[in-house]
Amino acid sequence: RDPEFWNFFFWHEHVKRFFADNAQHHEPIYFYFLVIIPLFLPWIFLVPSTLKGLFSDENRGQKFSRIIAFCFCWLLFPFLFFSISNGKLITYILPCIAPLSILTAIGLYGSIKGVNRYFGLGVTVFIVLVSICLIGVIGSQILSFDIVTLPESVWSYDEASLRYTAALWKPALVCSSLAFMAGMCFFALKSTNGEKKLVLIALSPLVFMVSSFIALPDLTLKVKDPGFLLQKEAKNIPADAIIITDASTVTAACWYLKRNDLYLTLGGGELEYGLARPEGQHRILKNYEAIQQIIDTKQGKDVVFLFPTKHWKRYFQDFPEPRAYASSGQYGHVVVTY
Repeated sequence: RDPEFWNFFFWHEHVKRFFADNAQHHEPIYFYFLVIIPLFLPWIFLVPSTLKGLFSDENRGQKFSRIIAFCFCWLLFPFLFFSISNGKLITYILPCIAPLSILTAIGLYGSIKGVNRYFGLGVTVFIVLVSICLIGVIGSQILSFDIVTLPESVWSYDEASLRYTAALWKPALVCSSLAFMAGMCFFALKSTNGEKKLVLIALSPLVFMVSSFIALPDLTLKVKDPGFLLQKEAKNIPADAIIITDASTVTAACWYLKRNDLYLTLGGGELEYGLARPEGQHRILKNYEAIQQIIDTKQGKDVVFLFPTKHWKRYFQDFPEPRAYASSGQYGHVVVTY
């Protein structure tokens, strides 16, 4: 029913996202080379051993040669194809994990048939890194410093979002899962049975994968999800209030407030295409003058700002004192009412 669909879906969302310099989710060409490392833990440390096994006498015959060639093509084509694209999301190369897993299984199975110093070295490096992470989590709780401190250009949210606070069971769970991971790899290193080594390594991240999502720091949830604050403050926002937000908060605001008549500022993000259409142009406030005009002509209605706290402090610090101010903390979100 919408004649713009074909232009938007095929041209804007596919061709432009692939070729345009200003494509959404723009990342450098080497992005997936960095992403594949954490995606394929702990096996990434066994790549040298895997390659040695893939080209071993065990796998050179007809038994595995065709499946190895097929998996190499399956892995490399989408990996390189999406690396060339200007717009990148991690999920684009998830299909590469399947052939990578098959190649790793074949390679490692071939490598454990003989003496392979690369295997022991890879497992040792992984144990050391896991141990460093374990010490870091314990130290951050004892000394009360951030677990990770990275510049905002690297870590897209405040570095303190990885800090644990009052819920001590969460860092305890993380520490237990890391200790389990290191322990299983240590036993794999000491085992003389090649197949047992692989089973122990495969099981090592199990506890971490099962428990990591329930052990997320509270600050991470506040940084990522404005819903906590919006649920609490929704009753204080009149149904006819004028709401101004940004691209990072607008979807949550529409959902929790059950409204689709919000105004956006600081850019439209993924909504820019629709906001450029005639019926949406008045919804984007491009400068402070446009925001001030909304406030000046509110005609007795409340004007409510919904933003991440850091955006409010950075871009609106010179605004006058609001009538009401609610916040989920310096790393969360604010609801500011005029």
